[in-house]
Amino acid sequence: MRGVYHPEGHIFSYLSPEEQFAKIHPLRKIKQNADAVLEELPPVFNAVYSDTGRRRFHWNGLLKSLPPSVLHSVRSDRLFCEMLDYNILCRCFPRVNLEDGSFDAPRFSKNREWLLAHAASQKAPE
Repeated sequence: MRGVYHPEGHIFSYLSPEEQFAKIHPLRKIKQNADAVLEELPPVFNAVYSDTGRRRFHWNGLLKSLPPSVLHSVRSDRLFCEMLDYNILCRCFPRVNLEDGSFDAPRFSKNREWLLAHAASQKAPE
């Protein structure tokens, strides 16, 4: 007997990207370590960001986007932003929901360069 095919899909998604990959996946440990390190950095980055002017990417999402791009040997920011559209594992690190669009590549690149060039990105937490 054949199953029923529903081409319209679902209206709502109740799963997070983290629920989509294996509990024993090695990237889970890397993500836990990255989360632990980034929990110590808000005071450093609060001093960097201004309350006025154009909005920048949140530093947490930017820095969490770097490990999957390095581990998957992604050559460019544009390719990484494209990968976010079809690779759920990449969405898990910066906590991008499945319904959300991917990052805008030029804006992502500019903000990443600004963040990494800033003196606070090389400062160790106290």
